[in-house]
Parts: sequence; structure tokens; C-alpha cells
Amino acid sequence: MKFDVKTISDQKRLVRGEQYLLARTKLRARDHVHHKQWRVLIMAGGAPSGEIRAIQELMPKSHIVAVDRDATCLDAAIQAGVDDVVQCDVYDWGPPLHKLNKFGPNKAISSLGKFDVISLDLCGSVTDQSTELLKKYWQLLTFGGVMLFTFSYGRDVVEVFRSVAVGEKILEQAEASGVSDMVVRRVRFLCGASSKLWGGLSSVMVYRGQEMPMCSLLFANSSSDEPCSWVRVESGDFELAVVYPESANLYDCPQERIEGLRRRFAALKAAITRDGRRGEFQLVAK
Repeated sequence: MKFDVKTISDQKRLVRGEQYLLARTKLRARDHVHHKQWRVLIMAGGAPSGEIRAIQELMPKSHIVAVDRDATCLDAAIQAGVDDVVQCDVYDWGPPLHKLNKFGPNKAISSLGKFDVISLDLCGSVTDQSTELLKKYWQLLTFGGVMLFTFSYGRDVVEVFRSVAVGEKILEQAEASGVSDMVVRRVRFLCGASSKLWGGLSSVMVYRGQEMPMCSLLFANSSSDEPCSWVRVESGDFELAVVYPESANLYDCPQERIEGLRRRFAALKAAITRDGRRGEFQLVAK
């Protein structure tokens, strides 16, 4: 089945909006401005409009570049309003950007210069190849820039990650937020020996995709003493988030659906209030 907008879960919409909101917060703190022509690189995929709309909502001056090996996906990105497209496979390596590296990112992308935000939204699980992809594209990030990285899990080989060493304090923080230790070990495996990646990890959000459990990571290319945020998105969180005003573009939710959700929650609140008063009356009668 071809990936399209129907395969994007509500929880993914929520996580994507929240991660881009955090990315904007970090760029604002770095540049001391509300908005700037930040350069953003995304993977187009089969349904890029929601992500592009969220970026345009939060960073209206941004310059968005979409990459994909499928021309159809790039056409969809152009229709959604990206500024540039690059047709290539992100896993096709190019010449090294530094002497210590054997290969670098795809030349068609690296020739465009550095980016303030890079989003690598993958459907696959954590592997040696995805680890290499993260490290290669980290080289294209500006100092203080943000890397978003998404992976799936649940059908991978868990034995690969069980022996990955993680500090007890981090495991406790994650598990207190409902994030399992095996997710933490997958993230640690992805970062490998890179102290910049593991030290720059700012936000981990675990959520349910259309078919698979997913994990979204946000890395900041700068040093910070702020602890990483670990969040497990629960059922109903999206509905609670989108009923706030002006949230349609951020969370890729049509306005008419938001109005319907507001009516539903208003009715639920009224029912809870009514039942509560009825309980009070019963107590008084007794």
C-alpha cells in the first residue's frame, strides 16, 4: 500500500508539531529573533503536506528543501509549497566532508550547504545503516541547529539492543515517563560512540503510528545542561491538544474537525459536571 495522508496517525501529527515547536524554540534562543530564513531539509515521502504546513506555520520565513528518490513525492512537496527539491536517495553517499571520514552525505544535498533543521523521518527500525545516516547528515547541521530523527520498532531483533549500556539515571527518567528501557537502548545504539549526539539529545517522544510503535528524537547541535525530555504519547492527547485555538496548521488537523472535537469535549465536560452534581445531591439526601 502506498504511503499517503491516511496512514499518518493522530499521534504522529501531535509529535511532529511538538518537535518542530521545540526546534523553533532552540533556533530563536540561538539567533535572538522570532523568525528568520532558517534552512530546513526534510524527506518528502508520500504525504509531505502536513509536515510542510507545520514548518510554514512555525517558521514562516524558512527555506524548505525536500529530498526523495521518487519524483511523485517531490511533485507533492512542490504543490505543498517547498522552495527546492532534490531527487536522490539519502543513503547514496557522496565524497567526504572531512578528512577523517570515508564518505559524506549525498553530493546533491551537501552541495547546498548547511541547514538549521534536518528531519530524517524513517519508517524502518534502528540499524547500523540508520546510525550511519544520522552521523553523515549531522555534518550538514549548523552549530546550534536541530536534527529530527524518527524510527519504528517492534519488529526488530531486540537481542541486538539488550546489551547496550545506558546509565541507570537515564533509564529511571525514561521509565518514569512510560518509555521502556528497550526504547532507551535503541536510542543509545543509534547514537553510537558519538558524545555530541547522545549529549545533544533533547527530546524523545514515543507514539503509535498507523501500524507500528514509533519514536521521534530531537538532537541539538550545541552543548546544554538541560535534561532530555522523555514522553510517551497516550490515546486522547492529540484530541486534547488540537482543541486549543489556532492549532489546525501546527497539528495538521482540519478546522472543521477541531470544531467537532470542541463540541465533543464540551458535551463530555457537561456530562461530568452533571453527574458530579447528581452525586452531591445523593450525598446530601443520605
